[in-house]
Amino acid sequence: MMATLYYKKPDALVALQQREGRHAVIEASAGTGKTYTIEHIVADLLLRGEVKVNEVLVVTFTRAATADLKKKIRERLQELVRAWSALEPGEVRTLDGGESQAGEPAALPGFGVVEAEGVERLKMALRSFDQASIYTIHGFCQRILVEHAFANKRLLEQEHVDGDQLVYRAISEALRQDVPADPELRYWLQAYLGAGKGLDTLRETLAGYVKTRGEYLPRVQVNLDALAASAQEGGAYFAALEGAAFDEELDALRPGGKKVHGTTRNAFKKHVRAMIEGFSSPPAGVLETKALLEGALAAPFKYLAGKKEHDVLVHMPELLRAVEALEELSFDVELCVVQALGPQIARRIEAIKQAEGVYTYEDMLTLVRDTLAADGEHGELLNVLRDRFSHAIIDEFQDTDEVQWEIFERLFVGGLAGAAPTQAHRLVLIGDPKQAIYGFRGGDVHTYLRARQRLLGEEAPIPLTQNFRSTPQVIGAYNAIFDQRAAQRVELGEGIGYAHPVSAGKAWFEAEVEGQRAPGVRVLNLKSEREKLSVSELRKGLARGIATRVRGLLRGEGAPGYPQEPGGDLVGQVGPEDIYVLCRRRSDGLMVAEALRSQGVPYAFLKMDGLFETQEARDVYDLLMALVDPQDRSRRARAWMTGFFELELGQLANLEAVSESEAIYQRLLRWAWLGEQRAYHALFQELIEASGLMRRRLLLDVSERELTNYQHLLELMAEECTRERLSMEELAARLKSYREGRAMPEGESGDQQRLEVESKAVQILTAHGSKGLQRGIVFVVPGFSDLISSRRKDYALKVPRESGGMRPVRWVASTSEMPPGWEELLIEQTRAEASRLNYVALTRAEVMLYLPYLEAESPAYSDNRDKRDPYFDVIDRLRAMRNEPTGAFLEWLDVDLDARAREVDLHQVQSTLGRVRLQGLELLAEERVAPDVLSTLMERRWEVTSFSSLRGQVGGEGLLDEAAAEVEKGDDARDDEVVFDPAFPGGMATGNFVHGVLETLEYARVRDYADEAAWVADEELQAFFEQHRSSFGADPSTLKPAMRAVYRTLLSRVEMPVAGEEALEALHRLNPERVRRELEFLFPIPELCEEEADGLRRKFGRGARVQGGFVKGFVDLLFEHQGKIYFADWKTNLVRSYDSPTLAGHVAANYAEQARLYTVALCRVLDMTCEAEYEARFGGLFYFYVRGMHPQRPGEGIYRARPSWAQIVGFERSLHERIRRVKRGDEERAPVPGPQAEPV
Repeated sequence: MMATLYYKKPDALVALQQREGRHAVIEASAGTGKTYTIEHIVADLLLRGEVKVNEVLVVTFTRAATADLKKKIRERLQELVRAWSALEPGEVRTLDGGESQAGEPAALPGFGVVEAEGVERLKMALRSFDQASIYTIHGFCQRILVEHAFANKRLLEQEHVDGDQLVYRAISEALRQDVPADPELRYWLQAYLGAGKGLDTLRETLAGYVKTRGEYLPRVQVNLDALAASAQEGGAYFAALEGAAFDEELDALRPGGKKVHGTTRNAFKKHVRAMIEGFSSPPAGVLETKALLEGALAAPFKYLAGKKEHDVLVHMPELLRAVEALEELSFDVELCVVQALGPQIARRIEAIKQAEGVYTYEDMLTLVRDTLAADGEHGELLNVLRDRFSHAIIDEFQDTDEVQWEIFERLFVGGLAGAAPTQAHRLVLIGDPKQAIYGFRGGDVHTYLRARQRLLGEEAPIPLTQNFRSTPQVIGAYNAIFDQRAAQRVELGEGIGYAHPVSAGKAWFEAEVEGQRAPGVRVLNLKSEREKLSVSELRKGLARGIATRVRGLLRGEGAPGYPQEPGGDLVGQVGPEDIYVLCRRRSDGLMVAEALRSQGVPYAFLKMDGLFETQEARDVYDLLMALVDPQDRSRRARAWMTGFFELELGQLANLEAVSESEAIYQRLLRWAWLGEQRAYHALFQELIEASGLMRRRLLLDVSERELTNYQHLLELMAEECTRERLSMEELAARLKSYREGRAMPEGESGDQQRLEVESKAVQILTAHGSKGLQRGIVFVVPGFSDLISSRRKDYALKVPRESGGMRPVRWVASTSEMPPGWEELLIEQTRAEASRLNYVALTRAEVMLYLPYLEAESPAYSDNRDKRDPYFDVIDRLRAMRNEPTGAFLEWLDVDLDARAREVDLHQVQSTLGRVRLQGLELLAEERVAPDVLSTLMERRWEVTSFSSLRGQVGGEGLLDEAAAEVEKGDDARDDEVVFDPAFPGGMATGNFVHGVLETLEYARVRDYADEAAWVADEELQAFFEQHRSSFGADPSTLKPAMRAVYRTLLSRVEMPVAGEEALEALHRLNPERVRRELEFLFPIPELCEEEADGLRRKFGRGARVQGGFVKGFVDLLFEHQGKIYFADWKTNLVRSYDSPTLAGHVAANYAEQARLYTVALCRVLDMTCEAEYEARFGGLFYFYVRGMHPQRPGEGIYRARPSWAQIVGFERSLHERIRRVKRGDEERAPVPGPQAEPV
């Protein structure tokens, strides 16, 4: 007698079988067991003998999901085989939820049957399971292209190539070959470059054009002859206009019988006179006129163009016509050149593909689609695939697009172009339109809805309605939030609703807090006493509030307990690994990370995009560039400032003084040699381990984010070197292309940051990245910002086709220029996807959800439903739930946005870091350091040093009087204690940026500009500053503040250090022939006598090397004025005040040793050997604080001094003695007898 096994089928499978072989759509809400359902569909098809394992096609949309699906389907088949094989002959058992019970189920409907014949089918499927057709959509199409090249009309030898590299190759070829041969293309390229734009930016824009799905709009039609006439008309009017005559006419104007308001008259006069002056030398043509209007005349022309409806222009028709004529020149040059060049580049790309038999990742789908469409119902490829697959199950179909749907529609549905529908094929689509959140990647929920209609007609999809993820309280809360019957309901948009609220699949999964049922949602009520609250302040306050709540949960404050099995004990300990923080954007995640860091809470970033935008990516790039040419001074400096090197304070202050014999230089040279030998494995291993990077990063940071990024980047570089034998220069260029977005590593997530090594950490990720994931406790961080940014001017949307359906469009202009109805469509589609993103975020929590909230009276609350973040709809719904029974699912907690950030909990930090154990770390203890290690340190100590090294080793007496030294010094580190422009932050990168500009800028250039505004607006000058900013890695926001600071500095009057000396009218008045910038000098360090050297060796070991050396330095500025020599140093420090007493104190506390050393060194360089020569030739020294200098505040921002000859002699004697003491290793630093320093 044969054994029989009954097994519980998912409800969706039962409903599917009732449809008698028809196509089906299953809609699976979050947490409802979608993968479990797919497993059972495949198992049921195999058991009933409808298909063999290789005849059912299963498609999902990521490689990770594919691997997981394969694993789980195999395990499901194995479970059924094992359960049946364990039965005795004639035994009957029922398998339900993994539990096997004797006998038949109480009710047979809903249960399947496993008998001997079915088991044999399952065993056969398991034996051949490696042939199972479970793919990503791209993997499926690539398989077709490889196996059926002839049917696809492709070359038999095909090659998959990187799409980005192919695009940039075509762009380069077009610029080299097509542009010179085509007058129109050449004209537009010249126009583009003439507008101050660069080729690198053009390449990026052209690549965006080629890769755009759909139309690239608006199309620009430019009549150059008509534009020439408009430019001539408008320019001629202003060239002929006399300012005095215009003023008189305007003063006499009486529109409506009243004089024009005085302020308005003055504004018109000012701007018209600027136009007159601008056109005093008429531009040569259209492009020159356009450049003038967008450059020097941008402000006056914008003012006049904005006043066309004003009475002044209405009553001055000639002026109005001139303005309107010049407005014709406001076409977008970038859009014109892209629309001229773009189609040519697209044609080149297709020609390369056909000629060389290559295809890209994006081509995999379109090639299959196009072949199926071209061949029709009798095509070879179509029939081959239909013969192979009778069933298809497509997962995550809400993220589909038109190309994917057309492939599956032709294969499994048919009925297109008058053909008959398929009869023996079955298509099952599985998805959730409420989770359609990838429109920015090409996902098209409209295609999903159209496919659903095509398969089902008026029939409803099969819903999955039991949630097996969350507690009943969490489920009840978000059911109430998305309740479509509520007056204040949360709309998901585009015809998508929450039609099937889910129930708890695990009723026993109840959470408790202190013996009471836990709420499903804790509402963080964000409160502030301020009258105004910016979005930035709101986000920062929320981040602090979240960090405080997380820290409390980790201490057990309000932590929920929950059972792990029916009837089990409550688990009440919340660890950091149990918590997700879901952010709208990556910048919000960084803000939360900083708040968690301040609380000593370990955190990690999960599935966060932007790997190549991180500081770590810049560090790796800077290092690779230095390894390409380690002799390049600027490359060395940037490399040494990365995390791969450990600098001493003195080295950090003067990187130019580092010699080839020092350890960091030797390490750089060794790594360069490894790179030259292409020994990349050894190189990358040393970068992580031997460099000390791992030790420093783990000890300095609660998070392991940075270390993980370094490891990830180096692994990607190693993979590149494995695939291709790249040189170091080629490898650096490849990384540069990734950083600039011109290319990406192959795969689905090449730019995605990995999860840190530390698993016991709060996970921070974007809401987009959280799809498919879940966690015990989830905090949601909304964006709170406006729905559409008016400054963006780059929008993706879907617009109706005349033939039906929707077509994708990319609009690269203002929304106000869109065709009628398009802006409304953009708002509707953006709002709908953002609302669905809220649904995804709110359905990730298993045990508890934390949601921020604002009262309607809050200054941060927005009631503009058309423009606001759709999360405000969630806020409105939470407010309504207060007065409903569903309010029982909520607990309200106040968060004070005005509270100051807590100080760091050092105990918490120490306990976190205490878990870190690194082999050999104990050897760093001072008493364990071997003599040879000290010898190395000693060698690095004095071979070549700098003023900063000496400054850290000696006292501060000498140049400045004691009273000045007592003045409170400016604090460079704490921005909240100094007065400065927030857009002009301090730091080494900013300082290097400004120094680089002042090192190369022609000072007299400031005379070419009428005022500061014209200086800042000049695009050529902006490009000059931008080049220096980007090369030193300064923040982009520093560009214009730096331009203003340099302009004011060069126009400031400079009084001389000695009374009676003639002042310098301004720095730009210096004779360029009498100026030297970045002057290098070497100051000899004396040898120790043999007795002193022997004492040092006895103290530190016989291996210590004892020798002389040089102090190396760079003087920023050396100039001659009225026959005397002066030197100056540029400073970008943030100081409390830039008046003379404050600067005197700042120099005394920070730069006294530098001033002494440089003065002595320059006296030697200039061969001043006696007091008479010194008095006759040396004028003094300056420290120019560029942030404080201003032509309207003479004297501010300038420190000046001139020590006496006696002081110079004392400085040199004292310096020599100090160096000897340091070399001897003496601990005490007794004052050296010498001339008493006089106040300066």
